[in-house]
Amino acid sequence: MLLPLTPPLAGRLGIQALLPRQKPAAASREADTIGAGERVVRLVLVDDPTAALPPPETAAPARTPSLKTAIPERFIGPWPFIVSREQAVCDLNRDRARSRLDRMLDRLRRETVSGRDRRRWQRALEGKSLDDQVWAVPPPRHGLSDAAVHAWARRTLEAGGYEAATMLLEWEIFWRRRGL
Repeated sequence: MLLPLTPPLAGRLGIQALLPRQKPAAASREADTIGAGERVVRLVLVDDPTAALPPPETAAPARTPSLKTAIPERFIGPWPFIVSREQAVCDLNRDRARSRLDRMLDRLRRETVSGRDRRRWQRALEGKSLDDQVWAVPPPRHGLSDAAVHAWARRTLEAGGYEAATMLLEWEIFWRRRGL
């Protein structure tokens, strides 16, 4: 049902800016038509805080919490990133466009995570919250291109309540911007 947007209704809704500055000339028309220049609104009730709650045995199941899709502000902090977001995304795209042969040659050149670096990183993760593990403990050297580190990041993001598909990419951009 559409309602005419009158000044009193606009005031109650807090949308006075939507009213035209001048009132359009009233033309004779049928009662169920909208004239040129007239504004109308449709109100839809989303939630009624005054509605009675159903009894506990018939209560609807609790909503599942929405997944996090942003880096917590405390990890972004006031300190500057070493690399801009645009440069980090460009580097990420360049690395992903490399051929399988180039990636295999990198592994042969030992540009992968060494066992010592992996153990040092795993010790740094111990006893930390999931958020701290993901955003405060840097991955090991060459870890951003390591499949096992990526798998760990995905699992940890999921366990921490993050939208893993989106935030895995943000995790990699975050650490590239930090200079890894």
